[in-house]
Amino acid sequence: MTDGKLMGLFVTAIVVFGAVGGIIAIKVASRTDPVVPSKESEPAPTVDDAAATSDRQAQRSKPSVQTAGELFVTTKAGDVKKAAGQEIHLTSITPEFQRSVVSLLARANQSQAEHKRVWDEGYAKYLAGIDSDSPEYKARDEAFDREYGPRFDKTLGELRTALDTARNILLAGQLTVVTDGDGKFKIEIPPGSYVLWTAPRTMGEQSFSWCTIVEARHAPLNLILSEDSAFFYSDSPDSTEREPMHRLLREIASELAGR
Repeated sequence: MTDGKLMGLFVTAIVVFGAVGGIIAIKVASRTDPVVPSKESEPAPTVDDAAATSDRQAQRSKPSVQTAGELFVTTKAGDVKKAAGQEIHLTSITPEFQRSVVSLLARANQSQAEHKRVWDEGYAKYLAGIDSDSPEYKARDEAFDREYGPRFDKTLGELRTALDTARNILLAGQLTVVTDGDGKFKIEIPPGSYVLWTAPRTMGEQSFSWCTIVEARHAPLNLILSEDSAFFYSDSPDSTEREPMHRLLREIASELAGR
């Protein structure tokens, strides 16, 4: 699949933040990309982290923002499809979180590129032009596994470790709400900046997620997410981002860079 259109589906999500006055509509550019604790040490806290912690504590001493919303899609024919049972995640944005996203995306990209390079090199040496039904294919495939298998598995493991670490960071301290049978939800959130994201949702033959930045301050927000706010996962075996978390991580990094 490619980025862009939802094949006849028009995606709209409305999130209403209670407080006083004002409506803001946010449109996010579209693009088209499981939990093991990471044992790697995290960077030591910096002055920025301490300031962010102090700011979060000050913000949380203020009244929570009453948040209500509704999630649904409208087909080209005009049929409304309610996104019932959809988990919506809100992860607090801190300097440490932003550094981690950038670092983990770089690691994931590097591991993915090396993984593909190993595959391409081994395939060209042993399997290119060989019919999988031919007598010699099995012997060549076994030779490929002996020479390239360990490197192939190593790069794949490094990729998954980076993505598992990213998932843990996204889920650490995040707020989650699940839509009801009508695609509606309510939640109270402390004032602050958040990444709002969802796990992949499949409708028809399309799989996609929502991802955007939410600024919960003092003014009420009416956050409208259209189909441009959804990014799409590719089913192609040639995709460089077959892992959904890799795709989500790239989208979050893009959203943070655009703040």
